[in-house]
Amino acid sequence: MFRYDILVQDTHVICNCCALARNGLTSYNSEHLDVFSDKSEKLGKVFSASIITYYFNPNIDYEYDVKPLETNPLLLLPSRERAIVECIKWLDYVDEGVLIEALKDYLDYFWDNRIYDVGNHFDVNKETLDFWFKEAREDEEV
Repeated sequence: MFRYDILVQDTHVICNCCALARNGLTSYNSEHLDVFSDKSEKLGKVFSASIITYYFNPNIDYEYDVKPLETNPLLLLPSRERAIVECIKWLDYVDEGVLIEALKDYLDYFWDNRIYDVGNHFDVNKETLDFWFKEAREDEEV
């Protein structure tokens, strides 16, 4: 299903809409890869190839709350909680509509208070998370 995963030759953490989709939180296209990169001198802030988009993150955590994919163990999928927290932390990189959809699904089907611990790990406080949960609860689809 994820035919492009095998093309990745270095360790990367999946992020943004791809991380949300691969965790079952949105209907966004999960085949196109969004990954964090610490190589700003090569990529700039965001570099998009046709199948992979690299997002600059100078402090990628390659160990906390991730699991290697079967399709390519160099690709690390964050947990649902980490995917949400990092989307909120790196909001400039994320489509807000996709984030709201993911938050709604998380609240309805996957809620776990552990998200606050994950938020603390990535310096996203409870108030910020609660703000976004409130936004998702109050969002009305047109």
